[in-house]
Amino acid sequence: MTRVLRCRGCKRNLVVIEPHELKSNLCVNCISGFGSLDMCLPTVTLDKQSRGDETRKMPNVNDIYPKKTTEYKTLMNSSHIKKPTTFTISEARVVEMNGEKKIVIGFKDSEFDMVVNPTNARTLAEKYGENTDEWSDEEVTLASVPVTYQGKTVKGIRVV
Repeated sequence: MTRVLRCRGCKRNLVVIEPHELKSNLCVNCISGFGSLDMCLPTVTLDKQSRGDETRKMPNVNDIYPKKTTEYKTLMNSSHIKKPTTFTISEARVVEMNGEKKIVIGFKDSEFDMVVNPTNARTLAEKYGENTDEWSDEEVTLASVPVTYQGKTVKGIRVV
């Protein structure tokens, strides 16, 4: 059984599926202080939301935060490098991550790709040239070393 209640804060309709009860007749946005948002999210389990005559399905997490298709394989991190290891670069490409352009290199005979940080990019540019297209088929030795990141010492990958 469903009931329609009105949020006391933003006055939007909330569809309540029995046997759930609203604890305060407020939607999540009003409880959190975001009552002016366009979407009114009830504090109970819902499958539909009603707004006037219109009833629509509640948003799906994947609609709001779609799964991203990545342009790289599993990314390498310092735990993948136990001792200095030499790889052959298969390709270097630019991908967008979190709104920023990053260089990602792939390796022949490896299941991992590596995001190239500025320090490693400068090292690779000194060794093989600034044009990343020229890095293909070059050998690179990677080591897990202590680095400073956000003021803390952590393990990081360095081109050596």
